Parts: sequence; structure tokens; C-alpha cells
Amino acid sequence: MKPFISCFAVLPPTSANPDLRIMDFDVIDVTDQETGKYIGFVMVTVYSDSAIRLWYFNYESKKFILISQGEYKTCCILNSNFIVVNGSTYILISATDGHLTLWNIDSTLKANFKLSNDAKSLVLNKDTDIVVCEFATMKLLINQQIHQSSIKDMALRFIELREDKVAKVDVITGGDDNALGITSFHFNKQTNGVNCEISSFVPDAASSTITSVSLTTDLQAVIVTSVDQVLKKWSIIDSNLELLEAKYTTVADTGCSTVAEIDGSEVALVGGSGFSIWKI
Repeated sequence: MKPFISCFAVLPPTSANPDLRIMDFDVIDVTDQETGKYIGFVMVTVYSDSAIRLWYFNYESKKFILISQGEYKTCCILNSNFIVVNGSTYILISATDGHLTLWNIDSTLKANFKLSNDAKSLVLNKDTDIVVCEFATMKLLINQQIHQSSIKDMALRFIELREDKVAKVDVITGGDDNALGITSFHFNKQTNGVNCEISSFVPDAASSTITSVSLTTDLQAVIVTSVDQVLKKWSIIDSNLELLEAKYTTVADTGCSTVAEIDGSEVALVGGSGFSIWKI
């Protein structure tokens, strides 16, 4: 019997250190300039030694090409996300130092790619080899402490442009410090500036480490898990946290969650030393 999953490609190791870990990654699709077909993706990988690397992967060659690499600090990076807003591309990370950090990577990408007209993918520049860019071309915009220690998980909610040409991205974070927060990033299209503010913060959102944060499908609430085995639903309407419901789960060492639809009903999937499904 043939396996359902087979290895398509392998990212080459970047260190001889056997303890080095890729902690998280995110991707943006890459399309062909002429046909519009998907030909690969750009990927950001973040590491336990504080390294950040940008890669281009091509489906035809099945090869990863390094675009840029550098370091955040000396702490472990836990989460990473691409943000595309107002025609610009950003990388957002969270780490064990409790900070959210945002870079604009337009200058890093422009040597090889441009943003598609619908801003949903990158378009590969034709007739050029992939150019390796210095990490310094990534423009550091924000390095804001949110939690006292590790930010274990984060979820992003995009809010449409307002009349004053400012787009908002809410970043909901759960920490090793038992806290839950909403940090609002404001992207100004006219000035190209970015600022952030802590819109809501609950320092005792759980009695132990928060391990996962998952948005509901209507983007009006989050499902939060923690080591104390309590599953909580929080409203995030108007960027304000309000506890709606709390339930005990028998799944020990609760570590991850997601939200899905099953037969038209929204459910929370919770994993740890076991697995459970909750109707929301």
C-alpha cells in the first residue's frame, strides 16, 4: 500500500547543532508573471537560537533558495507571521522575551519579487537569478514588550481600512505569564507609518501558562487553552477582552487548538495528552 504522504522536498540544515529547532514558519505564495500560476512560495523560518531566515521554494526544481538571514537577539523565537497591508509586506514575530517585533521587508523582497495586484501573492521577477539580500534591508519598526515572559501563541485579526486610510491588525497573544492581551497595530497608508498600542490586557486570564489562541470563524471571539485544562471563550469585539465561557477539559497537558466547522457547526479542537472536540 502506497503512503498517503510522501516527502516532496527537505529544507537544508543551517547548523550542525542537533538541538537547533525551527519553532515556526509562515509562507506567501509566488506566482508566475505571465501565466499567473503558482510556482512556489516565500517562507520565513524562525529558530530556537534567535535566527530568522527567508527562503524561496520553487515547485519545479524542488529547491529552497536562501534570500536573507539574520538574528533577532539571543532568545528563542516562538511564532512568526507575514502581514500584507497597504501594499507592503511585514514579518511579525513573538519570542521568549515577551516582545512583539515587526519588520517591513519590502526592500528585502523587491530584488526578486513584487506584490500581485490583489495583494494575495508575490510575483517573481522574470529573467533574474534570486538575489541574496542583507538582513539589514529588513526595516525594524516595532519592538514592544507585551508579556513578562514567553508569548506562547498569537492570532491575527485584520480590520478593513478606515476612512482616514489606516488599517488595523489586532494581535491576540497568550503568555507564559498566564496573561491574555490584544495589541493593535495601525498601518497608515498615507504616511507609511506603523504604531501599536495595547488595547486590552488581562494579567490573570488563566491560572497557568496559556498554550494556544484560536480565532472563531466570525473573528469576534477567541478560544484559549491553558495548562490548567480550562478551555475559555473570550469576546474580542472592539478590541476588548471579555470572558464569555469557561469549561474544564479532561485532556491533560493541553497544548494546541484550532477552530473548524463540522456539518455546519463551529467546533473547537483541543489537543494535548489526548484530543477533544467542543461545540462553540
